[in-house]
Amino acid sequence: MWYKTVFAVLWFSMCSLVALRTGTYAKVGKILSRRPGREALLLGLALLGMGAVPLTYLVTDWLAPFSFSAPLWVRVSGAVTYGIGFLLLFWVHLTLGCNWSPFLEISKGHVLVTGGPYRWVRHPLYLAFYVMAVGQWLLTANWFVGFLGVLLWSVFYLARVGHEEKMMLDFFGREYKEYMERTGRLLPKIRRIL
Repeated sequence: MWYKTVFAVLWFSMCSLVALRTGTYAKVGKILSRRPGREALLLGLALLGMGAVPLTYLVTDWLAPFSFSAPLWVRVSGAVTYGIGFLLLFWVHLTLGCNWSPFLEISKGHVLVTGGPYRWVRHPLYLAFYVMAVGQWLLTANWFVGFLGVLLWSVFYLARVGHEEKMMLDFFGREYKEYMERTGRLLPKIRRIL
């Protein structure tokens, strides 16, 4: 059961970071907000896959029938993968500062962040959660927890990223268009690395 303890520590760390950042987000004034009802629904799906279902796995045996046998190396690689995703998430939040919002919003004094992980990709926060979702699947060795985490995060990402980029283009214009040309959405453009 060591893996449940490791997963609990990693999961709680991720939740604590997001809760802390949500508290600081609430203090920042907003000047532009897009689709608040739709955004709340999408966030609810993401929270279900990366929050409520993993918590259910940690505190009950309800999801035990979905567990599969996994060798030690799979569980360890899951812990490492989740940890890497968490470190990326932490780096993203340090880089964004007061420019972060859980919703599609532009805040007062909003600037286009192009440093840190944003130097290579436009959406490292989404990448961090994808990495954590895969790590969650491997570490828990549970089909329901793993598949639902990846599926619901994918729904969130695919339903949101186009709207987010349109909002950024509308607000930052040419500056964001040029930024798009030199960065990838989730993975760096090969020519930028070389």
